[in-house]
Amino acid sequence: MKFSVPQLQKYKKEPLLIDETIDIKEMAISRFPERLVDLSPLHVVGQIAYKPNDRIKLDLNVTGTAVVETSINLERVEVPLDIVIDELYVQDEVSLNMFPLTDQVFLVENNQLIIDEIVLEDVIVELPIALEDAQDVDTSG
Repeated sequence: MKFSVPQLQKYKKEPLLIDETIDIKEMAISRFPERLVDLSPLHVVGQIAYKPNDRIKLDLNVTGTAVVETSINLERVEVPLDIVIDELYVQDEVSLNMFPLTDQVFLVENNQLIIDEIVLEDVIVELPIALEDAQDVDTSG
């Protein structure tokens, strides 16, 4: 999924509603083979809103399953994913510098938002760094 800024400008009054399944397995494994063995298609639900001052707000929930290997015996373990993406995007450095570094604010690159890339980054951040064994996975959600 990819949206240009001009496409998103149409959603100033009402947000763009998202309810899609994306398959980023190939991209994810090719970029992060040391972190990821498999990745199910991901269900992305939420909205993208074009806000005042040319800000773009993402409110998405991503669910699916990742497979990683344990660090000791390389046993494959399923990791349930339930990721909330609550991010704000601005279109220039001046706007970006108006926010504290602790805020989740990012710069729109090449005049477009590539949702697949955003989701992939959040998936990788959510994965455990290393699992000693299968019991290390918290599946409580």
